[in-house]
Amino acid sequence: MGANGEGLKKRSEIPTLPVMGMEKYKLIMESTREGVWIIDAENKTDYVNQNMANMLGYSIDEMLCYPLFDFMDEEGKTEALKKIERGKHGIREQYDFRFVRKDGSDLWTIIETSPILDEHGNYIGALAMVTDITSRKWSEQVLRSRIKLAEYSLSHSLLELLQATLDEVEQLTKSEIGFFHFIEDDQETVSLQNWSTRTLKEFCRAEGAGLHYPMDKAGIWVNCAREHRPVINNDYASAANQRGLPPGHAAVIRLLTIPIFRGEKIVAIFGTGNKPTNYNDQDIEAALLLADLTWEIAERKITEEKLKKANKLLEEQIDEIKKLQEYLREQAMRDALTGLYNRHYLHENMGREISRAGREGKVVGVMMIDIDNFKHFNDTYGHQAGDEILIALGGLLNRVTRHEDIACRYGGEEFIVIMSGTNIPSMEERANFIRETFASLHLLFEGKQLSATLSIGIGFFPEHGETMDKIIKAADRALYEAKQAGRNCAKIWHDASKAGRVSE
Repeated sequence: MGANGEGLKKRSEIPTLPVMGMEKYKLIMESTREGVWIIDAENKTDYVNQNMANMLGYSIDEMLCYPLFDFMDEEGKTEALKKIERGKHGIREQYDFRFVRKDGSDLWTIIETSPILDEHGNYIGALAMVTDITSRKWSEQVLRSRIKLAEYSLSHSLLELLQATLDEVEQLTKSEIGFFHFIEDDQETVSLQNWSTRTLKEFCRAEGAGLHYPMDKAGIWVNCAREHRPVINNDYASAANQRGLPPGHAAVIRLLTIPIFRGEKIVAIFGTGNKPTNYNDQDIEAALLLADLTWEIAERKITEEKLKKANKLLEEQIDEIKKLQEYLREQAMRDALTGLYNRHYLHENMGREISRAGREGKVVGVMMIDIDNFKHFNDTYGHQAGDEILIALGGLLNRVTRHEDIACRYGGEEFIVIMSGTNIPSMEERANFIRETFASLHLLFEGKQLSATLSIGIGFFPEHGETMDKIIKAADRALYEAKQAGRNCAKIWHDASKAGRVSE
């Protein structure tokens, strides 16, 4: 396996799509929750399912026969061309990729691509399974921006921090202008503070920093303070009460403004504008998170200037940054649903476990655990019930594994447990204990008793290989044997000449 889960298969191992069976394939593709995209040898869209079209905001007809590159920017096109060339050499891989939706917004995805070959082994196109991860990417970007601003605040002035916050929000929302002003204690006066870097350099020549501006003379840019809520104006030209923009002010097309509260008082207003597409709730969330953090820091800086306790405040800010960084590190290695370690943590740490075991002459056991018939379970009881089963398995693994073991959610309904310093009988005994204990669990969900079973495959270092990928592959093949044996059992990999995967 390579970076981002890339995998290489020989041309002879890559499946072709039988022409006579294409309608059957399309029925399957329409039923999946993921996006499905097939391109031909000229990189034109040969097929997309409805989910894929919905992700991008197009109809299916608007995508068919159009080049893949029409749905991305130049940066994406460069990256896509590289991936396509790799596909022509028989490489199947998984990676993050950014498309551009019809409305101009970003669509972040995880793509699993497979080349399509004809009966002679010639490349005739590619198939991609596409999963929308835009919300996750957005949350990561906002969290990174918060950390960046917290660090920035340690060595910069209050006005510089306000401007940096505006610049961050502009970058996140693809806006062009922004302002950050304070509200006086009388709740009737705006104290003009700062504007974004781009606003001052490219758009606005009006002067006003440090001035006090009566709210009753201001236009709709202070409506968020009047109404005590975030306000979006996606058609500024047709909005009423546009007064209050001085000569030289930037032209406004769209505007998002939010009030920042401390208790029941508004202490500041934050605005960003002229996004190419309409503002939405996601933009409000990002602006609130960054502006609120900035105000927290601003209050401290104001206190610092008044009381001249710079050293004390500096220590508090450093402590906050450390906590925020620790939180990010913790979140980055944990699965949000089960609380177990995630795949990223496994890949970072399993290699070290194997190296240590090699030096010390110890055995490392790997269990690959899969919930039997999980798709059918979800289809029958719903995804919320499926989540409860995943949570139950995560809790069980947390309880029964040793402190030195690594239990992680590998993806979907697959889990992996790494046990160092073990042996084959102990590993098999532990696997069956997990399997039997899980089968005995009965969860009450919406008045129904829910239960499920596990299939487990086991691989060992050094018997089945000396690298992480080889040992996981051995465990995966053993899991396949467990599925073939009727499920609800544990198998140790013995025959390296067999390989395979099943979906359930």
